[in-house]
Amino acid sequence: MYQKQSINFKDLPIELWEIKRYENDLIQMNQIKAEGVSESIKTNSRQSETIQEVSKEIKVFSEEDHLADKPFDIIELYQQLKEFI
Repeated sequence: MYQKQSINFKDLPIELWEIKRYENDLIQMNQIKAEGVSESIKTNSRQSETIQEVSKEIKVFSEEDHLADKPFDIIELYQQLKEFI
């Protein structure tokens, strides 16, 4: 429940996906979108020290960040998978 509510903040860089697995190894992926107008996490963070601390720890990772220092064969497999999808 909290995960679905977390994407309702307009300035919190979170994507939420629901993944269902079916027979025969079929997988369905659905991105869960924010519901309606989003408020700012900064509004709530003024109210709670815990939220302020968590907000300081949030880092946005890029595709390059995830591939940094990976062996060439892993990067190649990733690129093939990305193209296939």
